[in-house]
Amino acid sequence: MPFKSELPNWENKGQAPSSSKRIAGWLAQDRPPAEWMNWFFNRVYKFLQEIQERGISKDEYKEVEDFRKDSAGTTHADISKRLSSEISILKKENAKLVESTTATGIPLNAGTPNFSRATTRTYKGRTYPANSPVFDMGGLLVDPSLSESFTIPTANILNANEGTVEVGIVPLVLVDTVHYCRIDYPSTGRFLLSMSSKGTISFAMDESTGVYIATAAGVAKVNEIFTAALRWNHKAKEYSLFVNGKKVGVRYYDRTVKGDFGSTMSVIHNNAAVITKLRFSNIARPDKELTY
Repeated sequence: MPFKSELPNWENKGQAPSSSKRIAGWLAQDRPPAEWMNWFFNRVYKFLQEIQERGISKDEYKEVEDFRKDSAGTTHADISKRLSSEISILKKENAKLVESTTATGIPLNAGTPNFSRATTRTYKGRTYPANSPVFDMGGLLVDPSLSESFTIPTANILNANEGTVEVGIVPLVLVDTVHYCRIDYPSTGRFLLSMSSKGTISFAMDESTGVYIATAAGVAKVNEIFTAALRWNHKAKEYSLFVNGKKVGVRYYDRTVKGDFGSTMSVIHNNAAVITKLRFSNIARPDKELTY
């Protein structure tokens, strides 16, 4: 920490003793003149002032020593080498961030998300005009029982070959066959995140009665947010479900079985919920980016 003691301020510069007196020093019975004492006290004050202004404390020196260490704990005598090491690491991390940003960037030719409600809605004492969304609990409130819908055109955003959808949801009801992020295939079957009355969360890319990945009961709770990541990769022949930062499971996936996705994703399909987060990626994101 920096110096704390108050300086013994002494501004009178006085007059320095002669060089011969400074060599001889004090002698018996000497009575030093006031000007000599002022000179001495002023010199001591200026010296201490210079130490406080230009010196560093023990703690500050330790901070400098710590700064010379890179993230691996190696101490560099030349700070510029330490900085070069850190800059190299930052460049690698930045390259990953650029790749991540590119993968999640929305193309210019992507369709516009659409929220709709044909009539007005009164919520918590406020009346909202038709097609005017309600935001509460940290996100967008959608209640299909009031003919509200929130849909995303899949063209140029989601590709059946590979991708990831990350979503945060606050369920407002807990019943069977609650559907989120639903995409109907042009033939039969659907891409679907669903929830049961027991609080089970599941993900399927098959027929409605086909195979799926599911959590244990009690994971989804009314008025409590859960996060889910839905990942698929035709090349790896698998799709995966992550819930609340944990990998739940993996199932076999072959794009040629169902073909391309349908044209629209219904984010909150049939029961009221709040959508707090929605992220699309055109790559199958690695486990380390989906777990925490």
